[in-house]
Amino acid sequence: MEFQAGQAPTADELTALVPGYVVQGTQQDVASSTTLEDSNIVVPIDGLCEVRLSVRYHHQGGGIRWAWRATGTADMASRDILSAGENASGGVHDISDMRFRQIVTLDQPHDVTSSISGATSHMISERCICTGEGEIVFQFAQNVSHADATQVLEASFATVQPLREL
Repeated sequence: MEFQAGQAPTADELTALVPGYVVQGTQQDVASSTTLEDSNIVVPIDGLCEVRLSVRYHHQGGGIRWAWRATGTADMASRDILSAGENASGGVHDISDMRFRQIVTLDQPHDVTSSISGATSHMISERCICTGEGEIVFQFAQNVSHADATQVLEASFATVQPLREL
C-alpha cells in the first residue's frame, strides 16, 4: 500500500499497516506421539508479510519437532530459525548452544530438537517472509515418542507485519 502526497488514508488502510499478534493462549500438550498437531498459532497471510514466531516449550525427554502448514495460496519465500538443536555429532545440548538455520520454503517442514539440558523451558524463534493469501499454522509433536508430554506454553506467539517490495 502506497500513499501519494496530499492523499488522506482511510482508517482501514492505516489499520492494515499495524502489526498483528496471535497468541497460543493455553498450554498444549503432546504425549507419546510424533504426529504433528496444529497449535493455536494460526497466522493470516494477506500478501507479502513478515511473520515472527516465539514459541516457549518444555519437555521431559521426547524433544520437539515442528513445522508450518499452509492454507490457500500462502507460502514462505524464506525462513530463518533460531533454536537449540542437534549438532552434527548428536548428543545433549545446553540452552546456550543456540544456532541459526535458514530454510527456503515450506517444502522442508520438519525441524527437531531431541534433547536440551540446563533449563526448564526452551524457545524456538523464527522469522518468515510469506506471500499469497490464506493462513500458516504452527504445528508440533514430540521428536521421539515419550510418555512425558512436550508442552507448547501459553505465552507462545507470532506477529505479522505487512511488507512492500521496493
